[in-house]
Amino acid sequence: MFKLKGTGWLSLILFFMPQMLYAAVEDSFICDEGIAHAAQESTVPRAVLIKIARLESGRKVNKKFVSWPWTLNNGGKGYFLDSEAGALDLLTKLSNSGKTNVDVGCMQLNIKWHAKYFSNFSEMLSPTHNTLYAAKYLEQLYKETGSWMKAVKYYHSRNPKYNELYYAKFSKLPSFDTISMIRTKPSRRPILISPPAQERALEMPGVFSAARAKSVLFWTAPQGPLVLTAQLDLSQPAFTDLRKFKGKPFLAAGQ
Repeated sequence: MFKLKGTGWLSLILFFMPQMLYAAVEDSFICDEGIAHAAQESTVPRAVLIKIARLESGRKVNKKFVSWPWTLNNGGKGYFLDSEAGALDLLTKLSNSGKTNVDVGCMQLNIKWHAKYFSNFSEMLSPTHNTLYAAKYLEQLYKETGSWMKAVKYYHSRNPKYNELYYAKFSKLPSFDTISMIRTKPSRRPILISPPAQERALEMPGVFSAARAKSVLFWTAPQGPLVLTAQLDLSQPAFTDLRKFKGKPFLAAGQ
């Protein structure tokens, strides 16, 4: 009897493993596809976006070092989630518990500084919106500093204590073959359609309501530019300083 149960479990595992592996391989393309589009819609070199994404959300999938779209980092504790739904669920729980030092998605946008430029967490986690926002933000930093090196540093922090270490890690990364990481065939994964605007507006009001009124930048649309509405506060950190790159993110249950 025990043997039959064991065989049954083994059969189930063998049945689901190819599907799980396929889903992981499929998701490993998403960040690079978003980056390819973001590079076309901005002046940021694709190589810069790719290396930042690898530094921020890199992991190995099928023996390749890729940027993982469902990555979160809560004040130094990182998570690679299995799915978009799992990442959104954890992000919502962290926010509802009062956590604000949380980095999100391919480019690890920090909710404390950047959530106010998105309609909701679903949009912020979306690889397309996440990468395009990061590109537009880097574009503004380049216009401010006149240097991609400084733009990359400021992307993490304006404090040299943190951004020098960040840029050193960025510089050590190899040049990735981004073309080979982009799908040449249409995805077979289901397309997730965003809910209507009225429904999305109700999501996470504590993060996305009062903060908008105080914004110095107005995010017009994922495909549009960042428009300055007030003088930038140069003392405001770009991204969280608290992680300090201590170790790799933890794998979520089931990874």
